[in-house]
Amino acid sequence: MRRRNDHLRSDLSNEMSINKRLNIERRLLWMWNKRPQAVGRVAITAIVPGNVTYHVYWDGRIEKHIPRAIQKGYEDKYKYIYHDEKGQKYEIGFASIKPTKVYGAKSGTVNLFVLRCVQDVYRDGNKHYKLTINSQRDYANEHTWASLLGEKLEVCFDDIVCNGFSMPDGSPVVSPSHLNGKNSDRRYLRKDRSGKILTSPLLRTIMISKGKLHGMKHYINLVGKVYEVGLIR
Repeated sequence: MRRRNDHLRSDLSNEMSINKRLNIERRLLWMWNKRPQAVGRVAITAIVPGNVTYHVYWDGRIEKHIPRAIQKGYEDKYKYIYHDEKGQKYEIGFASIKPTKVYGAKSGTVNLFVLRCVQDVYRDGNKHYKLTINSQRDYANEHTWASLLGEKLEVCFDDIVCNGFSMPDGSPVVSPSHLNGKNSDRRYLRKDRSGKILTSPLLRTIMISKGKLHGMKHYINLVGKVYEVGLIR
């Protein structure tokens, strides 16, 4: 009988010990869930929001970098950066894009923006440009603007005048090739670098004959840069 009682006391003691251990484990688990968990040296990489950025290089390369997450407030703003031959970076600024149905197509969209709202004058060290818009057709697309920046920052002309790209819906109006902000017209480049208009074909002929316009070398330089950065490739 005594031996049996000893067994009962032993079983009760073991049960109490098990219950006590379980209670301690439950308590520890509760405390663990209540406080931040240590991760030791494990690196947790967060997704840092960024901006859609165009990188335009002096040798004609154009790269569009799209982050995994877009910074709040910049969903419709694209950043443009120019890289010269020495690796120097020039931050041109942002352009507010407007997704627009592709004109003349049944489907698809193109990102257009108003040229009047982008950086029309830029100067940083030996890199500079000035772009004047004198047309209601002032909508260009995101890729064309990248090409145009590459061209302008290579030749560094301050007398470039644009006679029109596209309308807000991507339509060309009078110029059939000016679809969806892809192509544009420019004024003749004058030797006085004023950017002023030539009022008639006869006056243009006279000024060319008198050497009042930029020489052929300047035109070749400009057109060559346009080709290099992909504007007419």
